[in-house]
Amino acid sequence: MPGDGELLRTYQLTKTFPGVVAVDKVDFDVRAGEIHALVGENGAGKSTLIKILGGVYMADSGRVSFDGRDVSFSSTHQSQTNKISVIYQELNLVPDLSVAENIYIGREPKSAGLLINWRRLNAQAQAMLDRLDVAIDPRAYVADLPVAQRQMVEIAKALSYESKLIIMDEPTATLTEKEVLKIFEIVKALRSQGVAIIYISHRLEEAFELSDRITVLRDGRKIGTKSTRETDRDEIIEMMVGKVVKDYFAETAATAAAKEVLLEVRGYSVAEHVEDISFRVHKGEILALAGVIGSGVHGLLQSLYGVIPRKSGEVIFEGRKVNIEKPKDAIRLGIGYVTEDRKNAGILPDMSALHNLTLTIIRAVCWLNGLFIRGREELERFQRMKQTLDSKLAGPN
Repeated sequence: MPGDGELLRTYQLTKTFPGVVAVDKVDFDVRAGEIHALVGENGAGKSTLIKILGGVYMADSGRVSFDGRDVSFSSTHQSQTNKISVIYQELNLVPDLSVAENIYIGREPKSAGLLINWRRLNAQAQAMLDRLDVAIDPRAYVADLPVAQRQMVEIAKALSYESKLIIMDEPTATLTEKEVLKIFEIVKALRSQGVAIIYISHRLEEAFELSDRITVLRDGRKIGTKSTRETDRDEIIEMMVGKVVKDYFAETAATAAAKEVLLEVRGYSVAEHVEDISFRVHKGEILALAGVIGSGVHGLLQSLYGVIPRKSGEVIFEGRKVNIEKPKDAIRLGIGYVTEDRKNAGILPDMSALHNLTLTIIRAVCWLNGLFIRGREELERFQRMKQTLDSKLAGPN
């Protein structure tokens, strides 16, 4: 059971960006030894709220009380030294350093104040890993670890600050079911040790499995906080979207099967990924491809998009056999691909939102054999897509 003592409270917390109110007068509280789920659709304000608590952003107005005193953080270091740690979905680790170096980065024990004491560093890291009951060599390089173990390293790093509050942002997004269960064990063990957890997830079943309370954000505003025992999935979804959702899956399998086949894959093989795969996708249908990490799902999708070559097999698209050797072949057919690694393989972060959007259709907005971009048409396409996706950003740049 969560502790009765209040650990964190925000009062009318507000943060705006040009053209967007990301967090709008939010009152939010967390108790010591509590798992508090924070849910909401994309753009609800969850990430901005936790970045304020983690020292990435400073609020425009409102205040934060933590452990009985008012606090304001202008850096992640200040947040961490005040016993608040944030584990982001995009893990903040240095791949070319060891596990121990990542856990104590910037705080390595020194001999005579000069050289790193490697024996003590590895011993301290091992103690943190033992507390989580995970078998990871503190001397291993992070680059050599699977995603699940990297998550454990992030949690160990949070514990190394003796954190009273740990914020987890989508910690199970890329994990297998077995790995998710291990995360659950660790989260529950931390609660039993008196550590408070803010747990962010789009998977409502996780919120109900783990949390003591659930807070819903929508359009930057707090809609409400419910005791997990006293609410249900339907009520939380209604709070998230602002209306009653009667049918989660409106289409039936029979209806989908009656539709025209859009894509057919026959005997498809990709070296070191999949062998002899066949399936059909109908127009208006969502087909799920499931498998644990290493099952070949991502290799199959990359090959269908022309990123990696196929070994054998056929692809029938809109009734005709097609040969997709490069991504531009897929794009010309009208096939899009959203990578699992959005940060490193999905966007160019140093380019504007406008140019990221039109990068794959650059020829469609050019003239004189691609020498010049038709700026007005490019901007019109951007504005249409921004409206369609209800994207919350100040502008194209």
